[in-house]
Amino acid sequence: MAIEFRNGFNATYFVRPTPTPTRTPTPTPTITPSITPTPSITPTDVVLTPTPTATPTITATSTITPTPTITTTPTNTVTPTNTVTPTNTVTPTNSATPTGSQTPTPSSTPSIVSSDLILHLDANNSSSYGGSGNTWVDIAGTQQNITLTGSPTFTSGSPSYFTFNGTNQYGLGSGAVIPTTGYTKSVWVYLNAYADNNIVSGNGHFIFMGAGGTDKKIYCGHADWPSYIAYPSTNTVNLSTWYNITLTFNTTDGMKLYINGVLDSTYTARKTAHPGTGTINLATYNGGNLLNGRISKVYCYNRSLTSQEVSDNYNNDAPLFGLSPIPTTTPTPTPSFTPTNTVTPTNTITSTATVTPSITPSNTATSTNTPTPSNTPTSTVTPTNSVTPTSTITPTITPTASVTPTITPSSASATNALLFYDPGNSSSYPGTGTSLTNIGTAGNVTGTLGTMSGVVYDSGTAGGVFNFDGISDKITFGQYNFGNTITVNCWIYPRAEYSINCLMSNCGANTNTLGFKMSWNNWNSTNYTMNFEAGNGSAGNTSSTATNTVVANTWQMITFVFDKSTPSIKFYKNGTEIATVSGGSPVASIGMNNTNWWMGSIGGNSYYMNANMGTFKLWNTLRTAQNILDEYNNTKSRYGL
Repeated sequence: MAIEFRNGFNATYFVRPTPTPTRTPTPTPTITPSITPTPSITPTDVVLTPTPTATPTITATSTITPTPTITTTPTNTVTPTNTVTPTNTVTPTNSATPTGSQTPTPSSTPSIVSSDLILHLDANNSSSYGGSGNTWVDIAGTQQNITLTGSPTFTSGSPSYFTFNGTNQYGLGSGAVIPTTGYTKSVWVYLNAYADNNIVSGNGHFIFMGAGGTDKKIYCGHADWPSYIAYPSTNTVNLSTWYNITLTFNTTDGMKLYINGVLDSTYTARKTAHPGTGTINLATYNGGNLLNGRISKVYCYNRSLTSQEVSDNYNNDAPLFGLSPIPTTTPTPTPSFTPTNTVTPTNTITSTATVTPSITPSNTATSTNTPTPSNTPTSTVTPTNSVTPTSTITPTITPTASVTPTITPSSASATNALLFYDPGNSSSYPGTGTSLTNIGTAGNVTGTLGTMSGVVYDSGTAGGVFNFDGISDKITFGQYNFGNTITVNCWIYPRAEYSINCLMSNCGANTNTLGFKMSWNNWNSTNYTMNFEAGNGSAGNTSSTATNTVVANTWQMITFVFDKSTPSIKFYKNGTEIATVSGGSPVASIGMNNTNWWMGSIGGNSYYMNANMGTFKLWNTLRTAQNILDEYNNTKSRYGL
């Protein structure tokens, strides 16, 4: 700076010196970031898929008031990581790991069971039949040879066999073979026609194609069973097909029927020894019921073979008849199953909300000032992590009390029934004893009080029922006048039984006999027709429904409505009319016939009923279709319908 002084002509200048500036070092500014987020996420053990949103807000204010150039290069990186990774993994492992294996292996060396073999006929063995003559030789060693009658045709081949024509050809045994208390009969047979084809029979035992062949089943039985009752196979057989039919019997286990080495059915209702001599006949029973078909082999044993022995015999012969052996299952060892049923749910919600700010400031200031930088970054992370827990509501279940209805037999459903018998009503049957009391309008008068013989009371079925075994069970009543019109209504649970099953009768067997019978199944069949038979002493008539009206092993209500004046019979099942048969003669006077009437038997000595019986009601009027339907609807719930 210059200052001028003037004193006349001369001016003097004084110059003030410029001071030397002192340089102040440039400090490194301190940047204090303000970071606010570390969100705390408390996961609920609920599988959710939240979408977190981290919104960082960074507000950096750096105020430098100097003139000098200050270069501030802050790198302020805020990296929030807010990851919610729910993993809900349910990994059920249910593995059954057998430690053993079952490998079906056909028997490599099948052979005929020789133990206790007492008859062996084999058309394929020249020692048994050489190709000519009328003697089929027993090669079991007992020499119970068969004499062939009517010259059945012999065919040599694979297999070899005799053909019986069904009219005059059969084979007769020469002596006792089959024991009375235990035996096995096995035959290879081929049917040419369905008929009453006897296959292997004697004077006290039989295997045959019964029912005239209409049901295509095999029947077995003993001659002393009532009315030649026999039991049928479960499976049917085809024509023009080879079968191995085997029957075993003993007085402990009853009868077992096998078809092609496999158990078809078991019958235990009758276990009594057969009454015959044990002679074996082929293709006939006492000269009748001739077989129309072929026989190739016959085996008889004096004991009941086991199921394994039966299958061994079948396996030995099957290839000859173009059939496959039964696989033999060999478990090696017994399989041990170790199921691991592990359900391992991993319900993990991993929420990592990490904000990692990386701030690298490079502030280079060349200035003589002391700047006061204000660089306050505000890093605000606002994650949106909306976790909406699902509320688990455990409902409170208020159980409804189970009411077990008490079955109270209603006498109202038997309005004006003359006879009403109910095994479930203690007034009719007290649960013990042999007396059955009528609770119908006729009261306990002559002919209405029943005496039970062999019938078993079952209190645990349908409120109380009677079990008739089909062998000798019956209920006997005195003589009773039924009048000339009658309606009979009964709940039954029939079991499979060959031939006639009588519900009620007031006379003996034979259509012509004076009186009437109500039953199911025609004679010598299992066709499940409903039948009404009546006779006048010299002639008679039978009316029937279509086959399979009655159903085995099922509760059903059957009703018979008979009017002598027309005459006509109506059949109902479960309240619905099945058939009406009008006309036909002669018909019985259904009033007072003979000296007794029976439930469960014809005449008290034949054609026994094999069934459970519930309520039995009888009116001396012709009940209408609506009456019968009402009766069914009023009572069906007791029988599970």
